[in-house]
Amino acid sequence: MKDGKTLWRDLRTLANQNSHGRWAISLEMRRSVVSSAIDQLPEGARMLLALRYYECLGFNELAEAIGQSPSDVKQVVSESIEKIYQDLIEAEERHLKGARE
Repeated sequence: MKDGKTLWRDLRTLANQNSHGRWAISLEMRRSVVSSAIDQLPEGARMLLALRYYECLGFNELAEAIGQSPSDVKQVVSESIEKIYQDLIEAEERHLKGARE
């Protein structure tokens, strides 16, 4: 499993690539999938992602703010990013399967 920072960077790259790259689904579809995947995360995980990537807080700062260990926070963030990434991969696979049928 990739670490959360690498996955987040991958997601940002994938969400903004033109559709002539690796992805068959459109830019709008990728953004929709990512948005939907984020919406489906538990509220606490969404909050941690927002604070981590939009407010640029480190794991220690996040842990202190919510009263958990930095390793627990890192695990939640990494698992959340992995879930979003997997939803994107599944959307791509569904699109490709539909195109073949």
